[in-house]
Order: sequence, then structure tokens, then C-alpha cells
Amino acid sequence: MLWDFLKRNKPPSGNGSPREDVRSAVNGRGGGPRPDRARTDKLISSARVQIERKQFFFDFKENASGKFLRITEDVGGHRDTIIVPATGLQMFRESLDRIIAEDVKTASR
Repeated sequence: MLWDFLKRNKPPSGNGSPREDVRSAVNGRGGGPRPDRARTDKLISSARVQIERKQFFFDFKENASGKFLRITEDVGGHRDTIIVPATGLQMFRESLDRIIAEDVKTASR
């Protein structure tokens, strides 16, 4: 499901600044998104994945700073969130692909 989500939501070709999205993730930690951003974030697409006792929410959004993927992990009501600027989605996906390939290789031993 994550790969389908990343394939559908390719990064923009522009030069958006990921720095502001990273700041919003740090400032919003533990308390959700910054109040001034929460009202202006436009949801483009979302997905939810249940893996064992964890739920993952993938929200692809856009605001004045650009597009970004917000990944939230919920475990028993405790939430942690990371922000991946759209300009880095392809690199993020390639890194996950390499890790998955290594896991497959080591599992078959």
C-alpha cells in the first residue's frame, strides 16, 4: 500500500523548500501540527495501514511551503509523526526499497 501511495503521489518538479516542513514537524511534535498550519494544509491523498499493533497514517498534503508526506505512527494512543517533503519522496522510497531487498535476502538464508 505504501508503494502504491508513493507511486501515485510523485514529487513535484519545482524547487520547493523542505526546510519549512521540517520546522513544522519539529515545532508540532507531541502536540500535532502547528495551529497556524493546520487550517491551511490541504489534504491531497491519504492511506491507513495496520501492521501488528501499530497503525500508520500516510497523509499527502500541501500548504504554502509546498507538498509533503506526513507519516504518523499510532501505538496504543501514542503518536509520533515525521514529515517528508515531496522533493525527497523518491529518495525516501529508494532507501526503503534497498532495506526491503536486504531483508528479503537475509530472510532466505
